[in-house]
Amino acid sequence: MICTDWGVTTGYTDPNSRFGMAWGMEDATVEERHYAVLKAGLDMFGGNNNKVPVLAAHAMWQKDFEAGKNPISADARFRQSGERILRMLFAPGLFENPYLDLSRSRSVVASQDKVERGIAAQLDSIVMLKNQDRTIKKSPLAKWKNKTVYIPSSIGHGFPSVFNQNIPDRVGPTLDVEVAKKYFKTVLTDTPLYDEKGKVVDYRQPDISKADIVLAGMRSPDNGDNFTGAGMNADGTFYPLSLQWKPYLATGKHVRKTSIAGDIRPDGSRENRSYYGATSKIGNEYDLTAVTNAAKAIKKAEKRTGRQIPLVVAVKAKTSFIPAEFEKKADAILVGYSVNDRALIETALGQHNPSGRLPIASPKNMDAVEAQLEDVGEDMTPYRDSQGHVYTFGYGLNWKGVINKR
Repeated sequence: MICTDWGVTTGYTDPNSRFGMAWGMEDATVEERHYAVLKAGLDMFGGNNNKVPVLAAHAMWQKDFEAGKNPISADARFRQSGERILRMLFAPGLFENPYLDLSRSRSVVASQDKVERGIAAQLDSIVMLKNQDRTIKKSPLAKWKNKTVYIPSSIGHGFPSVFNQNIPDRVGPTLDVEVAKKYFKTVLTDTPLYDEKGKVVDYRQPDISKADIVLAGMRSPDNGDNFTGAGMNADGTFYPLSLQWKPYLATGKHVRKTSIAGDIRPDGSRENRSYYGATSKIGNEYDLTAVTNAAKAIKKAEKRTGRQIPLVVAVKAKTSFIPAEFEKKADAILVGYSVNDRALIETALGQHNPSGRLPIASPKNMDAVEAQLEDVGEDMTPYRDSQGHVYTFGYGLNWKGVINKR
């Protein structure tokens, strides 16, 4: 059974087309494209929920069959695909076996032992970038049961996509409060402030004078993705994708004024996709604001009480990022790649000795990102933190210090 990729029956030049990949058939009708897919022997149209052009392609096939151009009828051709699709669905034997024991299946799928092994793998993958004055060290869990933690909140703005034009803001605490309650007596977080339309626009911090630790989550800078048209404006101009949370204005000496890639226009000229002079669009800039505000609140509380309140930043990373914007404010920094908040919190509380190492370097700044070459590995200038550690590929800390393995 063969399924097409999404969008192959839609051309990028079609009216109101959000995306399309009908390469070589831009001038054909949608129905003709469906017919071409059938003639190529494929069985399913990826991402297509409209039966009208499929039925039109059926009619085209039948017309050519009656004219002696196709060897079999349209019905026979559709039955071929139907058989392949059903065989693909039934062959695994996952759903129609009457002898499966439901209770047994439930005991095997997502059983507690498998969940714990999954958590263990997540714990092993977490990277500790900074651990000033051994902020994170081996500690009994009982140490925290009567303690207070403050978890800042953030606001993340989504990007309209080809699938959903109305993306709600992502608001609330930066780490899971319910998970934190399992380890701490008291969990403090921010109070949301709303505008006249009921939208969260800011937060009011609590009094953190009695906090014993601050755990602040951050997501790596969110530029959107392919389906949100990241890097391209509605008018066809381009802007930079950034690894920093603050707006990045692309005017550095290494920013290309003429892009390497670019479509060939009908007149034979090549499109220039340079974003020189443009500014990035980051959906979760407030993550940095939350950490900055937390650091300010800590300073005030420490001055008022004479107590030391450590700030641990846990970055939930999908990409690399630029630590320079917050590193000096943090006592410890953890990075998790697709791990849950339990793993991050347990590591921050000294329940697991970090063993992860960076799979990709953290750049010094965006100029270092622009300067690196596309076809040369490890040629980017990495970030050096306030402790003298360089965040290069393979770097990571455990409780004792730098992990000396490569």
